[in-house]
Amino acid sequence: MNRIKELRLERRLSGPKLADMLGISTQYLYDLERGERRLNDELIRKLVEIFGVSADEILGLDKSTTQDDQPDNEVLTEEEKQFLAAASYLFRNGKKLTKEEQRILLQLRKKK
Repeated sequence: MNRIKELRLERRLSGPKLADMLGISTQYLYDLERGERRLNDELIRKLVEIFGVSADEILGLDKSTTQDDQPDNEVLTEEEKQFLAAASYLFRNGKKLTKEEQRILLQLRKKK
């Protein structure tokens, strides 16, 4: 399943606004989001430009966005969780940080 709806909501874009940016109808966009229509190359290229992510990520193939790659939040303090949430907002447009990115940021934070 593609990640169009998830990416659209992360960026606070309405369905009609994204459809307009893509040059398609809102209903066509919603059909794409539900997997009822297939993405063509032109739409994938436009989505890559709009969202600033890879085609693999749009198509749901990017392994860095899977749940298994997310940190074990149970071992983080509330302060560390808040820090990482702010960092993901600032550096990744709200997209979750990978375990490696979180590890590096927490190490840098501790060195200050």
